Formats: sequence, C-alpha cells, structure tokens
Amino acid sequence: SILNYTQEPILKPILEQISILSHVYSENVKKLKENKTNIHISMAFNNKFLYPVLVAMESILSNNNKDKSFITCHLLCSDDVTELTLSKIKFLMNKYSNNLRIIFYGMGQNFMRLNNKRYSQCTFYRLILPIICSEDKILYLDADILVFKDLSEMFQLDFNDNYILGMLDYCYYGVDYLGIKSEKYINAGVILLNLEKIRKDKV
Repeated sequence: SILNYTQEPILKPILEQISILSHVYSENVKKLKENKTNIHISMAFNNKFLYPVLVAMESILSNNNKDKSFITCHLLCSDDVTELTLSKIKFLMNKYSNNLRIIFYGMGQNFMRLNNKRYSQCTFYRLILPIICSEDKILYLDADILVFKDLSEMFQLDFNDNYILGMLDYCYYGVDYLGIKSEKYINAGVILLNLEKIRKDKV
C-alpha cells in the first residue's frame, strides 16, 4: 500500500490521487523469490506508450538471469490508461509468471498542469517514487529503452551515500544555460534511486 505521508501538507493532495490499480503475481511468487535478488524496476507511461513499454519489459525479462533474479515492475500510469492497456501488459505474466510481479499505480491528475507538447506529465512521476514505493532502492527506466543484459549488477551498485546513481548522457551539451555543468549532466532515463536515504533525509 501507499506509504503514510498524509500528514505532510505538501504531499497530501498528491497522495490522495494515487491508487494501486492492480497488483499482479503468480500464486507461487513467494516461494520462487527465495534466494533470489529482487530487482525493483519502475517505468512511467500513458496509453500512447503501451507498445514501447511492452518492448522494454520484454527486453528486461528476456535478459534476466532467472536463476538469480526476480523482477518486480512498478508501473506508473497516467489517468488515460485503460483496462485493455493493463490487460495487454499483464499478458507478459503468461510468459514470465515464475519470475515477475507487476504493480500498477494510477497517478491521477498529478503534474497535469506541467503537461505540454515537449514534456508529458509522466516525465515527473519518478519524482514521487520515494513516497509511493516502500523499497530501499529502485531502478527507474524510461519506457522507450532496450535492455541487452541482466540488470543485477547495475541494481546492486554501491550508492556510497549518494541519493542517486546516473550515467553521463552521450548528448550532454546545451545545459549550461540552466546553470548545470555539461560534464555533470546525467541521462535521467536510467537512474538508480536510493529511496531509503531520500526518505531518511526527507529530500
């Protein structure tokens, strides 16, 4: 369930709009998860992004070391996502039921006012992962990526007391006008979030 942040005045209106749309898993998940690394991955999408999400998830799951890792996908959905869309993603359970859990979060109207031609409100959903996901850490991936190898090594990287781990964007020029040094600009589509520290320090 969503963490209890309802006493925080700023967060209360955000949390009031968020709901768990569906929690999909096989009956033998608990048994299968034993002695495996549980890799928590999150992606955000709207109804138009169904097929990129399916392709991205397939690339993650097909390259996952099933003997060592178990995948939990936290999918952050805009309010235009339909039951039909959810059912198509749930279809992956037929192929990966022994190694997959999916949690769908309905994000309501959050960040709708920031929606524009360049950025969807889905872009901002990752910012509230620390308050809706109770895990210690999570790997956020944009829904239009492809994964070509097992993610266990990346998921187990040492934070060294940092809030996030990111990688330099190959196209990192052009952000100096924002006061951000180009050589420090990371690709926000692949980030490992230290949720435990973010919550602890109330960032």
